Amino acid sequence: MPRLPESIDTLAETLRDQGYRTMALSNNPWVGALSGLDRGFEYYLESTLMLRGQWKRNEAPWLVRLSNAAKPIMDTFRTASQYAPFRHRMSSISTQTITRWIERVGVVDPDRPFFIFANYMDVHGPYFPTRRNLRDIGSPKLHGNTVAINYANYRNIRKKEDYTPEMMLDVHAYCDACLRNFDDEMAKLVRFMKNKGLEENTLFAIFSDHGKVLGEFPRNDTICFTREIMTRVPLLIRYPGLFDGGRRCGAEVNIVDLYPTIRKAAGVPPQDGEAPFCRALDEALNTEDAERINFSMTIWPWADGSPDPKEEFYIARNRSFKLVESPRHGFLFYDISADPKESRAIEEHPEKARFVAALQAWKAYKCSSANSGGDSEAMPDNVADQLSALGYI
Repeated sequence: MPRLPESIDTLAETLRDQGYRTMALSNNPWVGALSGLDRGFEYYLESTLMLRGQWKRNEAPWLVRLSNAAKPIMDTFRTASQYAPFRHRMSSISTQTITRWIERVGVVDPDRPFFIFANYMDVHGPYFPTRRNLRDIGSPKLHGNTVAINYANYRNIRKKEDYTPEMMLDVHAYCDACLRNFDDEMAKLVRFMKNKGLEENTLFAIFSDHGKVLGEFPRNDTICFTREIMTRVPLLIRYPGLFDGGRRCGAEVNIVDLYPTIRKAAGVPPQDGEAPFCRALDEALNTEDAERINFSMTIWPWADGSPDPKEEFYIARNRSFKLVESPRHGFLFYDISADPKESRAIEEHPEKARFVAALQAWKAYKCSSANSGGDSEAMPDNVADQLSALGYI
C-alpha cells in the first residue's frame, strides 16, 4: 500500500505546529495509518483500532466491549468480519468518541483551538440502516431484508448481475436510510457544539469523496465511475465571518479547495507554489469562475467483473465540458451543458485540446508529488478483513 511521502506536510501537521490540538477518527482503513494520513494527529482512532480495544479503561462503548468479547469466537469460525456486524453502530460510536474528546480537551487545554477530521461511512455499502431510519423514509417493511439487499448490491458492483427494478428501489431506500442516520449524527455534533458555546467560532465542512452508482447505468458501462453522479459530490461549509450562510453556490470547486480554506481560517500564511491546483473557497465562491477546470481520478478494480486488472480513470471538467481519460477508450470529451447524461462523446471540439493539456499537467504534478519519497507498507490481516467487509477487496 503506497504511503503519503514524508516530504508532503499534512494539514494536521501544519495546524499542530500552529498550536492546534488535533484528533482524527476514521471508519475506512484507506484513510489513516495505512496510507500515512494519520500524521499530525495527536489522537487518532480508526474502526479496526476501536474493535481491538484501543481505549482507556471503562471508556469504550458497550458495543465495542461486546465485540472484543466475541472476537475469539469469530476468529475461530471466520464466518464474517469482526467489523461487519457493527457497521450500523460505528457512526454513533464515532460521534460519542468525538464529543468525549472535545470535553476532555476543553478541561485540560481550554484556550487552545482544535482540529478534528472524522470519516463516517454510513452511505457506503454494505448498508445497515436502523429500523427508525427506514421508518423515517417510509420503508419500515424493508428492515428484515438486509442480507438480500446487500448481496444484490455486492453482485451489481462486481458487474455480475443487474438489479431487478424492485431490488433497485430497495437498495436506494437502504442508501437513503443510511444517509438519514448520518444526518442524525451530524445534528448531534452541531447541537453539542452549540451547547458548549463553540458553534459560532467553528468551521464546519461536510463532504463526500465520491458519489453513488446504484443501477442508474448498465452493468457493462466501463466508465460508470466517471459519470456526474459519481464525481459531483456534496460540500457543505459553515464559518461565520468567512462565508455568507443560507445560500447554494454554483461555483466550480473541488474537495482539495478545503486545504487552503482551512489554512486561511486558521491564519496560516500561504506559501508560493504550495497547492497550484486548489484555492480558498471564499475566493472561489466570490469569483464563480465557470471556466475553471477541476480534476479527479478513480481506480475501478471490477471493470471486467473481477479484481484484476485495476483500471485508473482521470477526469477534467468545468461547468460546460468534461474530459475522461479511460485505459480502454482513450480521451472521451463531453459537452455536459448540452448532454448532461454524457450519452455521446464528441470526437472533435475546439476545447478538447485545452482540456487534454490541462489534465496532463495535473497528472504530471500529481505524479511528481507522489514519487517524492513515499514508501509502501504491507496490509495487516485485520485491515484487509475490514476492507473486505466494506467491499473494497
